[in-house]
Amino acid sequence: MTMVTRQIVGYDPSTERVVFEYHIPVEKWRDVLALVHNNEEDPNYIYNYPIDVNLANDIMGLMGKRAAQNLNYFLECEAVD
Repeated sequence: MTMVTRQIVGYDPSTERVVFEYHIPVEKWRDVLALVHNNEEDPNYIYNYPIDVNLANDIMGLMGKRAAQNLNYFLECEAVD
């Protein structure tokens, strides 16, 4: 069975390597979508969506967490078998 995972991912700006990854619980996904502005011009906006640190903190705050200030953040989705 294929499952979709959604996470907030932080990349080190100097190396472009993943240094932070947090899986978003299914029950929080609607709350996350309410924070993310729908970009109808880009139908893939929710699969790999760049976000600033303020939005990253808003999203992480839904789970009682904080985002580091010095990373480049993305919302990412992937299908996992």
